[in-house]
Amino acid sequence: GEDIPSRRLMGSMADALGVKAWTMPVPMSVVGAAAGGLTVLGRVLGRSFVLNRDKLNEIRPDYWTCENKKLMAKTSWRPSITFEDGIRDAVEWYRANGWI
Repeated sequence: GEDIPSRRLMGSMADALGVKAWTMPVPMSVVGAAAGGLTVLGRVLGRSFVLNRDKLNEIRPDYWTCENKKLMAKTSWRPSITFEDGIRDAVEWYRANGWI
């Protein structure tokens, strides 16, 4: 029932993982150039990097959002846990299953 900005999402994930998150403003032109270079390098080396052109297409828009207001308005469903608890549960599951 609430909007979660990306800064809160990332902060909650870092907290659940037990790591310190930091941010650094980088011009999108620099990020785009790096993504392009890493995409080409990845093709040459036969591997994928965390930053590439596909990832750039995901992070470039500043309007990504996910909400449940419409679902709650049309049904009787309500969240049973907080956003932060859900992130912690997800991290615990990933750890228990050897994904992280």
